[in-house]
Amino acid sequence: MKKIENKKVDVKKTDIKNYFRFIAISINVPPEGGYSIIEMRNRMKILDKITNGNELKDSAEFEDSEFKCIKECVNKMRWGIISKDIIKFADYINSL
Repeated sequence: MKKIENKKVDVKKTDIKNYFRFIAISINVPPEGGYSIIEMRNRMKILDKITNGNELKDSAEFEDSEFKCIKECVNKMRWGIISKDIIKFADYINSL
């Protein structure tokens, strides 16, 4: 199990206010060729922990396989903006 803190951020000109939003954006980018049903189910389990009223929680715990998916998605993500908060977020995920 990995615990991810939902640190607050303020990325200008975006709706990104915390680390859970960064995760949601990262895992919603489809892999090359699209999602398989298995990938879709795995990513939905992650989204359920960080959305639907959970956005304001201080942290969330993820199974090792869920965390591996988060880390892979974060590291493959291509951002449309430059932000120190994005770099700090990626460094934090990679430090866990």
